[in-house]
Amino acid sequence: MEYFSCLIQRAALDNQVPYHPRCKALEITHLCFADDLLVFTNGSIRGVAGINRVLAQFYRDSGLRSNPAKCQLFCCGTSVEEQQWISSFTGFPLGSLPVRYLGVPLISGKLTSADCSVLVDRITKRISTWQALKLSYAGRLQLVSSVITSIMQYWMALFLLPQKLLKAIENICNHFLWGVGDRSLRKRVLVAWKYVALPRREGGLGIRDFKKWNQACVIRHIWNLLAVSGSLWVAWVKKYRLKTRSIWEITGQSAGTWIWRKILKSREGVQSHISGSGESLAWDNRVLPRYSVKLVWKAIRESQEEVDWYKVVWGKPFSPKHSLLLWLVILNRITTKEKLQSWGLTDDSSCGLCPGGIETRDHLFSGCSYGRSVFVAVLSKFCRFPECSTWQDQLQWAIRQWAGSSGGCCEGRLKWSMCVSYIWRERCSRAHDGVFCPPSRLAGRIEDEAKWTLATRLS
Repeated sequence: MEYFSCLIQRAALDNQVPYHPRCKALEITHLCFADDLLVFTNGSIRGVAGINRVLAQFYRDSGLRSNPAKCQLFCCGTSVEEQQWISSFTGFPLGSLPVRYLGVPLISGKLTSADCSVLVDRITKRISTWQALKLSYAGRLQLVSSVITSIMQYWMALFLLPQKLLKAIENICNHFLWGVGDRSLRKRVLVAWKYVALPRREGGLGIRDFKKWNQACVIRHIWNLLAVSGSLWVAWVKKYRLKTRSIWEITGQSAGTWIWRKILKSREGVQSHISGSGESLAWDNRVLPRYSVKLVWKAIRESQEEVDWYKVVWGKPFSPKHSLLLWLVILNRITTKEKLQSWGLTDDSSCGLCPGGIETRDHLFSGCSYGRSVFVAVLSKFCRFPECSTWQDQLQWAIRQWAGSSGGCCEGRLKWSMCVSYIWRERCSRAHDGVFCPPSRLAGRIEDEAKWTLATRLS
């Protein structure tokens, strides 16, 4: 393709292929990426004939010929008769926007949810392959926070995605996270997405909010226009959009394409953070060598108050599956019998671990004799396990006891979270499989896993 670039650039310099009106100042004749090629001209007979001659010479010299079935013509500002003549002369069919280029829609108008259907289809297809696997909540969370967000990152870096689309993707991810929709399971969404998509310090699971992250990605375009950038897009915008003005000096938002208007609108709320230009460009008076999406995202989002239990749940050396279950217990989102009864899914609300008592969160982890036996057996080497009438009392005790960073605190909060997780697992094992495990044996399993976790994560 380097040889083709030389041919068409030489033809443009010889005025055999006139420049497109919006490409002349920058001498843009074509864009090429891998096997995708876009060639621009002014739509005149001379320009079309010149491109044909370049393609013919490229074929004679290289043996590579353009395939009319894989080529399309896109015309603007020309009559129907002229378009039909160009199509018959070149042998290329007429095309219409939007088309896919480099995996994303190439459009001239507003980006709609229908234009992004390929993104939803790709996410849905990926999730459908995972639903056949027996994944824990922690495993599902890891897939959403890594794979799904990576798929979306490419799109969010280019466009401000429609809110309807982002909402649909959030629902897909949240349903997958909690197993809703699996054919073999009857489950409900345990926690709403607005709480899931909060930083861990603020009581969430650490998944970034798609809407604000998308906005932070689009603000990168403003940053690039102010920085010293070798981007062809930046050069084009400065020449034909900004001209001699700064991005801050553009007053109207009605002119230009849809994406340009969105970029101008995204200036709201960030101008006070950005200062300087070129190599001295700074965010909040801090000069950055490169744009930081994470830093901007933190600045534009509405922060929540930090929860006091963050360290005992997510402090090192946390185990993802145990910490996530502990997080659900703290939010009171576990499906106890008392909750299932309120939903009309069962008539029995009695505790399956001890005789008497209604199975609630407070009973399982504070009032149940089985649960207390497990806590005492595992935690007795650290301290005397207190008499707690409610779960909140036990949580506050754990915060006071193990919120530090010493080795004893690390081991204590890890074993405490494992106790909560194993007690809930024993409850589910008895309810669904009829398998019973004495408290002493369960405590032994917790000790074995804790010893292995501490050896691997703190080494």
